[in-house]
Amino acid sequence: VAGFIGSPSMNFIQARIDRKNGSAVAVAADGSRLPLPADSGGQDGQEIVYGIRPEHLTLVPEAEGQGAAPAEVIVVEPTGAEILVVTRFAGNEAQAVFKDRHPLRPGDRIGLAPILESVHVFDKASGQRLGH
Repeated sequence: VAGFIGSPSMNFIQARIDRKNGSAVAVAADGSRLPLPADSGGQDGQEIVYGIRPEHLTLVPEAEGQGAAPAEVIVVEPTGAEILVVTRFAGNEAQAVFKDRHPLRPGDRIGLAPILESVHVFDKASGQRLGH
């Protein structure tokens, strides 16, 4: 999997595909279930790398569901018109960028939902992008 250029860089999460009843999710090592695009490809049980850019994560109520996974805020850094939030998300440190100011503090529990059209799915073994 290539390290993409950009700042902040893309979040990469080790996961496996779980296909049931015609739908699929990515299950991270900590058990978090992340939505997969319908055209993501891959087989049930396949080890993948789930990639999502920080600006493609949206803030939702902490309750899991509706395509969201729980996260814990580690650092909040205002960067002018946006805020950069470093979180513990799906067993990894992940960054999110929000255009709206949210009153977040370290230790807060939030939910993060990826924008599905912006999710990148890679085969863990080969690094090849799946789907699309």
